[in-house]
Amino acid sequence: MQLKENCWRYDTEKGAFFVKYYDDAFIADKVRFIHKKLMKNHFPYIAPITSQKSTPYIVHQWVHGRPANYEKTEDRTKSLEMLKALHETNVLWKDALLPRQDLLKKWEVRFARFKNNEKELLPLMGKDFYTISNMTEQALRKIEASKTSKFTLLHGDVVHHNFLLGDQPAIIDFDLACLGDPADEVILWMHRVLPHVNYDIYALLNEQPYAEITRQKRNYLLYPNELLREWLYLLQVNEAQKEQLLQYVRPFTNQALQMWPVLRKQIDKM
Repeated sequence: MQLKENCWRYDTEKGAFFVKYYDDAFIADKVRFIHKKLMKNHFPYIAPITSQKSTPYIVHQWVHGRPANYEKTEDRTKSLEMLKALHETNVLWKDALLPRQDLLKKWEVRFARFKNNEKELLPLMGKDFYTISNMTEQALRKIEASKTSKFTLLHGDVVHHNFLLGDQPAIIDFDLACLGDPADEVILWMHRVLPHVNYDIYALLNEQPYAEITRQKRNYLLYPNELLREWLYLLQVNEAQKEQLLQYVRPFTNQALQMWPVLRKQIDKM
């Protein structure tokens, strides 16, 4: 059964399997390598891989579970627990041929794309385009590039549906996995989660002690990552999808802009 482009589910006498085809053989080999390393290390949240040879296909056991719901405290807790376990795996990832994340550079490139698409975005966003641009510029001025002494495996895409919860919870889709500072990944997780807790950083830190590792990089939380990402994604879809997405993106943007002054004050006091 085809799930989406390049992804299938196969049901066999030995059970169900997930199959994914990669146009880029390097990514397929990277994902296969990560699965093997984590399985050897007895990482509890990985789907056992069955494709051993270097092919453009990845095959692993089907994970029976539901996507995490960041509205729920228990799902936020479990997803962050899984990330913490990933960051603390006893593997010498520094010796692996994995890309290194430069979060600040990545964000500068994203903002440049946003500004370069002003002509297309302005009719959709109105004055919000300039508000978000100003917020981003202020955030980038406050963010200081810092060296990290701790490089570990980062999942690279902490969207809720990459955390499957059930009897055997698992993290899936390591396509964007890289090496970097675990604080950076928790920052990205917080960006995803904050809209679901009314942008209350204090409440989230109190709820999730592992998120405290972001304090030294608290100004990274000022970067409106989710707003930039959502509006840029809107430009990639067809007109029918665009109209549908606008019904979500506009109220999402309004909520974020209303809460940003409160968020900024909280970050200043952290």
